[in-house]
Amino acid sequence: MVGYNLASASYDTQSFDVSGEDSVPTGMAFNGDGSKMFVMGYNGDNVYSYNLSTAYDISGASYNQSFDISGEDVQPAGVTFNEGGTKMFWVGYENNNVYSYNLSTAYDLGSASYNQSFSISEATYPRGVTFNGDGTKMVVVGYNNAYMYSYNLSTAYDISSASYNQKFDVSGQSSDPWDVQFNGDGTKMFVVGRSTNYVYSYNLSTAYDLGSASYNQSFDVSGEDDDPLDVTFNGDGSKMFMVGNTTDKLYQYSTTEEQ
Repeated sequence: MVGYNLASASYDTQSFDVSGEDSVPTGMAFNGDGSKMFVMGYNGDNVYSYNLSTAYDISGASYNQSFDISGEDVQPAGVTFNEGGTKMFWVGYENNNVYSYNLSTAYDLGSASYNQSFSISEATYPRGVTFNGDGTKMVVVGYNNAYMYSYNLSTAYDISSASYNQKFDVSGQSSDPWDVQFNGDGTKMFVVGRSTNYVYSYNLSTAYDLGSASYNQSFDVSGEDDDPLDVTFNGDGSKMFMVGNTTDKLYQYSTTEEQ
């Protein structure tokens, strides 16, 4: 079985409603073993955490706690963590910054404290943010100009050490991309097209190098929601999850191909 394959993707007829916490979800992430799920809420300016009784099974999610991020920015999008769960990141498009937080207990929002910010001067209205596996590269979505921007970090996951590297144009697929994710080894990149209602995949001949990216294929999620804002995967890429803004739900898909 090979994961991260949009050509074989199918909806699992499984969703999870987050409207009880926030009516405008703009991002989601999991902890390393899939026992915790995190959702960014634009309406309440909070990150929400949920416990999952079965790893990556959103149908078994139960609300845990929230963390207020309004002191930094009131237009939040996306949420991601470093590999150990001791740092959390998101993008604020009111101030065009990436924000980082320290978590003294891994993946515990109750232990989070604001750390620092990094100005995204290249992108207009930045949205999603993600990192490579060791935290030495950061990629940010430029919503209004349809570019992916990459930055080199001289210190892993320290956004104060970031410097602009290069950009990649996705306007041929989407004029309003909202989120970006990679597969585990950085040879595939996934971008959410908000108005097109597609998830797009790109092949990278050099891992995490936007200069080596080429368009691969797409997957239509409009059957579930006509305003997709975020996408993420489980650990092996066999499951994909999409944030639907119209329905205030998270949706689960199978993304494997028999070999």
